[in-house]
Amino acid sequence: MSVVSQLRGSDPGLLHVARGFFQNDLLYRYLNVYPLKGLCVGRPIHSNHHAEHTTSIHKLPAELLADIFRHHLQAVDHSQPSLSLCVRPYSQMTPFRLGQVCYSWRGVMLSRGDLWQSVFIGPPRKEHIPLILIWLTRAGDCPLAVWLFQSDRPCESELQATNEVLSLLVERLHRWKEIVFCLPAAARQPLLDLPHGAAVSLEAACINTRDWDQTSADNLWRSLHSSPTLRRPDWASRYRHGPPSHAPWVQLTHITLEGLLAADVVLSTLRHCENVVELILPHLIPSGVPFDASPFVLPALRTLRISTETDLGSLFQSLLLPSLVSLDISYRPQAHTTSQLSTPLADLVSRSQCQLSKLTLCDNNDPPEDALIDYLRSPALQSIVELRLYNLVTDKTVSSLSCREGKKHILPRLQVVALRCCTSDGILSAMIASCVPSLRTCHSSRWEGLVQS
Repeated sequence: MSVVSQLRGSDPGLLHVARGFFQNDLLYRYLNVYPLKGLCVGRPIHSNHHAEHTTSIHKLPAELLADIFRHHLQAVDHSQPSLSLCVRPYSQMTPFRLGQVCYSWRGVMLSRGDLWQSVFIGPPRKEHIPLILIWLTRAGDCPLAVWLFQSDRPCESELQATNEVLSLLVERLHRWKEIVFCLPAAARQPLLDLPHGAAVSLEAACINTRDWDQTSADNLWRSLHSSPTLRRPDWASRYRHGPPSHAPWVQLTHITLEGLLAADVVLSTLRHCENVVELILPHLIPSGVPFDASPFVLPALRTLRISTETDLGSLFQSLLLPSLVSLDISYRPQAHTTSQLSTPLADLVSRSQCQLSKLTLCDNNDPPEDALIDYLRSPALQSIVELRLYNLVTDKTVSSLSCREGKKHILPRLQVVALRCCTSDGILSAMIASCVPSLRTCHSSRWEGLVQS
């Protein structure tokens, strides 16, 4: 019996609220998987009717009910636009609705600040200001996650609403944990004079300052960088000419160095990043000057993503990455370049003695398949679980991944593989069949052209 069906006979107003609340909802599915016998949501908030018996749902511990609510509130649907005021991007949820079902649910909502600690506002509206104030107040002392997005061309009333929202948020600067702001220069005023060191709980910050002048944007980031807990800054292309000198590199765990950066600039920055866990280098270019390539260790780095148009030898020779588990390389060499990607990669993994489990390669230099297969045979790569190759491979590479007489030729732990291939009929399916059941997922895009052997 469905949850709404079990409410028949209840107050008509409650039934209407519950039907709208439960329809296509995570909580609806949860309660139908784990049905509560004799379920009745409870006495409506606006009814004088008293329940005659204690209902099953009222016997749930408040902590369990709050956990169910939390999962419900975090549900998202990327096929639908967000409400202009909701819990998170792509959400249709607000905690106000939960508190309107019955007194017991309202009591849980009012007593749990963590159910109110994330809010998405976009674009800000004047009529939402009272609700936002209530929302932030009910969050109590819980750390806040805030997404604030403004229209590309905000009207005067939207700018005014944005300034009011920012003023409410700045009053709670000490409770910021994660912020994502997308604001034009016209709305920057409340953020210009943030006191240094006041964001004592801030861990992640992404601010798209778009048309801000450099001085205003830099002053804002200086204030945020003074947070003793900042771990994941996203400068949103603000520092394309070089990393900010005032970033707290030693405490950062997730770093994206945007802009056209040479290996010497990257390495001079990384020498101060001993706690980095994830590093993304979207635009690595050749160095114009010689530099010190003495190796140093990044002991915590687990994920490395690089898009490069230059040889990686000089960069990789300077790094030791003992904790590396995921490596994603896109190599776009300049014209007439003959250097190969596999050699510096094999050397890096071997010297670091890491247990690499995920490898993604896209080498536009079209290396010979024999070199690629030799690289995949390297003892340092036999721990790979997930392999993605986006340069064209043929029968030779696919066959090398097959099992022979129950023994895997190379990459014995492989569970996920993605290939861009041009193969003879039956070669790919034979490889898959030989690797089952250890191989769980295979993605392939077939190249329509002459089949090579």
